[in-house]
Amino acid sequence: QGDSEPMILPIVPQRLARLQKSVMSRMSGFRVIIDGVQDPGNHAAVMRTAEALGLLDIHVIRYVTDRPRRVTSLSKSITKGGEKWLRIHFHDSAKDCLSHLRQDGFYQVLAAKPRNPENDTARNPVELSEIDFGKKTALIIGNEKNG
Repeated sequence: QGDSEPMILPIVPQRLARLQKSVMSRMSGFRVIIDGVQDPGNHAAVMRTAEALGLLDIHVIRYVTDRPRRVTSLSKSITKGGEKWLRIHFHDSAKDCLSHLRQDGFYQVLAAKPRNPENDTARNPVELSEIDFGKKTALIIGNEKNG
């Protein structure tokens, strides 16, 4: 074989079984939505965390002002390769993202916003301990400045 050709090694059945078990145990009933996050390092941190927790899907809402598909160009040194274990879905608006999630059976979408007692506009805030994570759930991670 020449230097330019990759070497393909056989995989032992036990290793293949472990890999298949790992893939099958990924969580498809919990998804993360990145909404308006500006810093590519923060995108990468969310992706690394999602992958480490065993999530399968992550959604990215891109706005017209965003650079084109910034997440796909993240440096491998930032994401540490975590993005290759995730299915990344891009949406042009929050409405498109929510429509996609509803088609997949997600009706429980959560968002956290820093509380401001003087101007709290949260509708029906719920404690984390009250959430039924047995249902398909999506968590929105918002902009660094505005939540």
